[in-house]
Amino acid sequence: MSQSAGSTLILVAGVVMLQTGCAAARGNSTTADVRLQDMTCENATKTLARGHSARKDLWALGVMVKCGDGAAALASAWSPVPTDSMELFYLAAASRDVADVRVLNAALAAVQNASLPQSTRHIAINVVLSQYAPSVSVSSQEDWTDYGTLGTSQDFYQRNGEQPITAPDRQRIVDTFRTLSKTDPDPKIRRGAAYIARELSAVCDGRPCYLPAGSRPDQEDNGEGSSKNDS
Repeated sequence: MSQSAGSTLILVAGVVMLQTGCAAARGNSTTADVRLQDMTCENATKTLARGHSARKDLWALGVMVKCGDGAAALASAWSPVPTDSMELFYLAAASRDVADVRVLNAALAAVQNASLPQSTRHIAINVVLSQYAPSVSVSSQEDWTDYGTLGTSQDFYQRNGEQPITAPDRQRIVDTFRTLSKTDPDPKIRRGAAYIARELSAVCDGRPCYLPAGSRPDQEDNGEGSSKNDS
């Protein structure tokens, strides 16, 4: 089984188990009606096309990670940004698994939207950071301090979408955080954005410290997806 399929099945199976337990607690079996064999790209696309999903349909977000041009569907699911916390959680998790400029643009729009709750913007920030490098994140809002480093993981999965992230896209991420650090009305977002921009601009051995393995700051990526332990 490929890493993509394995990652997707873990996410999907987790949703099914959660939904089954919730359904049993409520005495309602309708949320557990979707079978694994029915969780296809075609069915997931139809499900997401209906708009924001009921919790019983969240499996579709995980399935889209492995689908051809699934990034387009994931990007569309960010508009409008989900208000349901579970839907937002699964959308963010799926979005982090696909490096695609459309996902980046959708998440950046959420980060820049000052009308959204701070917690929602924080989730979107981590999606944006994953588009810069899949191993990078800010684990909690309390980490937005004047010192330290961004969190990194050695265990991650991410594949390139049909419109992969390029060097100019990564620079745009840094520039956006730099702008937010000066203009955002939320002081905590300003402080966090300044911290992130500074960390992403840091240089180690002549190259950006958080640049993904195999990437160069002045060139586009080679189109190959990143996988576990590529850091």
